[in-house]
Amino acid sequence: MTKEIRRYELALDTDDEEAGLMKARMRVEEAQRIRRRNRDQEPMRHPAAGRQNQPELR
Repeated sequence: MTKEIRRYELALDTDDEEAGLMKARMRVEEAQRIRRRNRDQEPMRHPAAGRQNQPELR
């Protein structure tokens, strides 16, 4: 629904520069939504999971 509203706003009184900025902002917001969705879907990992087989630092 947000996309529909923004497309309508773009069709109203917006100049080319403002329309370009709005489109860029929409792309960034979509990328952020995808990243959050992917982050939420991946299994939880223990912080030490990537440090296996590494010598302990002292």
